[in-house]
Amino acid sequence: MKSVRLVKILCALVLHVELSMEVSVLNARAGEGTIFEGSDCYMIEAVPVDVNNSLCIFSVSNNEGHLDTITFTIEGNSNEADIFEFQYKEPPSETDVIKIIYLVLKEDQVLDYDTTNSYKFDVEVEGSVDKVPITVKVYKAPEFTSIPAFVDTDEEKAISFKIATEVGSGYPNDDVDVVIESIVSPTINHINNNTLRVTLPPIDREVQDNFYMDVIASYRGSMYGETRRQVPVMIYDVDDNIPEIKYDHEDTLDFTISQNGSSVLVTDFSVSDPDEDRNAAYTLTLIVPANVQPGFELSSLDGSGDTSFNITLNPQKLDYSKSVWGRFQLQVHVEGILNATQTNNLFIVISLNEADDSGSGCMRTTEVTLFLLLIQCWWYFM
Repeated sequence: MKSVRLVKILCALVLHVELSMEVSVLNARAGEGTIFEGSDCYMIEAVPVDVNNSLCIFSVSNNEGHLDTITFTIEGNSNEADIFEFQYKEPPSETDVIKIIYLVLKEDQVLDYDTTNSYKFDVEVEGSVDKVPITVKVYKAPEFTSIPAFVDTDEEKAISFKIATEVGSGYPNDDVDVVIESIVSPTINHINNNTLRVTLPPIDREVQDNFYMDVIASYRGSMYGETRRQVPVMIYDVDDNIPEIKYDHEDTLDFTISQNGSSVLVTDFSVSDPDEDRNAAYTLTLIVPANVQPGFELSSLDGSGDTSFNITLNPQKLDYSKSVWGRFQLQVHVEGILNATQTNNLFIVISLNEADDSGSGCMRTTEVTLFLLLIQCWWYFM
């Protein structure tokens, strides 16, 4: 009988030990000995907060591991449990003994400073003895007190302007950084964060004549809470192109007219200026020897952009008693109206034929001169 009682006692002891071990394991998996550490923090109003931009950072640890089983319960009087939650960047494993966890806003939740500028609530961490009090302050984003409605400049000129900012309500310091972003001109990032003076380098208008730049203010060291303003930039054209003047048949810029002959209309002249508006405007001037001026005229004396013009050669208006017989030059001169240094020229050669009084037709001046020279030679040797 004694031996039977001894066996029963031993069995009871073994069962008690097994049950104790099972309870101990369950307690460990439930998070016994869990430590939750962190401090009060802040969020910026109207900004979604997730694990990538949250400044509310905490650590959870347990020497036994099993962090993957620990739960966090938010208890507050202003429905904080519907607003906030805790998230890991990477879920913990069973063997992790310490992990960083972030307080974030639930999906579709943003904070409003004017509604609540501070949240106070307790966090109950499974396996932790005490509840952890947390205060989350709400700040306004930085505000622009001075920023241009738009920026304009002449092409290839630099721009400089100032921006003024102030911190949002409740923010503890005035460390505000400003950056400039532009897809069109990514080099626009020259800003002095001490004076908030922005400098735009010269911009080639032919690449882009108008675009938007984003001016972004954010708290220094913060990855979110920015205030963004979109500022249009307009680049104005200047008269910086030389008008091109040409004749469609430049290999024939040599014309012959005859005394008392019919007038000749020479077409296919053109001027092209790639500038815009008044910057593409120019004047046309025909420069000829003074004694033959009445015989030549332009169809246009000014133009803009692309212009075609003609030249009339009218021998009947020439004063042949004053004309310089032979060949002379006409000059078509084009000059920018807003920028007189933008000039170009086209030269035309005119050959004159003297009328043959014998009625046998017209001969060139050089032919008449040669004929007279031959007569003089014949008379000398006779």
